Amino acid sequence: ARPLRPPGSKWKIYCPSLRMGIADGDDLLFAVAATTDDTSRWFGNPHASGVSRWRRIGGRWQPQSFVPVVACRPTTTSQVVYGQKVRNVPIEPTLVRDLDGSLLFTARFAYEAFDEHALRVWRSSDGRSWKLIIEQADAKGQAPVSINRAVDGTPYLVSNPLGRERDKLVLWPLNEARSGLGEPVLVRDALKQFGPPPSRRVWFMDHPNAGLVRLADGRWQNLLVYRIMDRGEHSGRPPAPQSGLYVETVGSRGPEVPAWNF
Repeated sequence: ARPLRPPGSKWKIYCPSLRMGIADGDDLLFAVAATTDDTSRWFGNPHASGVSRWRRIGGRWQPQSFVPVVACRPTTTSQVVYGQKVRNVPIEPTLVRDLDGSLLFTARFAYEAFDEHALRVWRSSDGRSWKLIIEQADAKGQAPVSINRAVDGTPYLVSNPLGRERDKLVLWPLNEARSGLGEPVLVRDALKQFGPPPSRRVWFMDHPNAGLVRLADGRWQNLLVYRIMDRGEHSGRPPAPQSGLYVETVGSRGPEVPAWNF
């Protein structure tokens, strides 16, 4: 009813990132989706995914600005969802800081086949102007994707590869030049490990996101978190024994790069 809106901005924030905000001085930068129209009917409205700046004022974190990175556009063929004509929309955006201080951004697209299956990364040196630096077609399934950073600072994308629904999860490290992606690294193959799900539909292994944390031993770790469920659970079947929240450690070869220093 009262969506968040930065002061003086036309943009209404309605969809958060798949992962956490990142520090920028005393502020936080947080990837969000926003619209200039009714937030309850987002898939037919003017829409963009981008980066919002948050500041703690009066004991509360409040949005101060929103910079669009990628906007929606009409689909090449007319599609109607829930009685509304939909657009090709970027949703579930994520953001990390690279080793050189620049920002890297990605988002998932919906309602257009090419965009649903492409992996894309945008880069900015100032958080205001953005450039598409990676576009790899026919790489991922119709599924969420997030950009994350390993302990040594290596950025990587994680999602489901094309042709496997969501029953296989892989990560793609960015190359040193940040101009392309390396070969996919397997996280888990649910179909191979568990066999067919009880519903005989498909395993859903998705919404992956990762964060740098320092555990009790004082070492930094990159923890990748995602869910596994039987797709039949969406229609009311009981959870499979394998359903739940999974946490993996993502290893890297270089020296530790702390997420922050006091």
